[in-house]
Amino acid sequence: MVQNYDSTPTQYVESEGTRFAFRRFGKESRVPLLLLIHFRGSMDNWDPKLLDALARDRTVIAFDNKGVASTNGSTQGSYREMADGAVEFLRALGYAKVDVLGFSIGGHIAQELLFHHGGLIRKAILASTMPQGGKGLTNSRPEVVTLRRPPAYE
Repeated sequence: MVQNYDSTPTQYVESEGTRFAFRRFGKESRVPLLLLIHFRGSMDNWDPKLLDALARDRTVIAFDNKGVASTNGSTQGSYREMADGAVEFLRALGYAKVDVLGFSIGGHIAQELLFHHGGLIRKAILASTMPQGGKGLTNSRPEVVTLRRPPAYE
């Protein structure tokens, strides 16, 4: 299976009326690494050089969740629904255990996976993310919110 990201063809798997688009590549491993992408991103928005580096030692899976890019259906309205969509996809592929790399909103989804589907996740990498917002969370440091750019940048 050792292919690089750019030469790996898109595949599809069906589950409960959803046709998930994905690419699976890299060195065959028992536990694959599932990639969870950022806001308004599809599996084509990952940096191929990063993915090829990750795939030297393991299986890597990039996919489009429900309603995103090449996957049909409606875009999910919450991080929990997106996590449930990822679980549906993984079950369709037959995986009982995965590692996840969640970037930005993908990190939110990874946190929901850990909370609601923890038995499926062996390890998680959360990159450039935080937990779901709540009262006072996003304004916890008012001095940062009120900072302005220096005039030279305006």
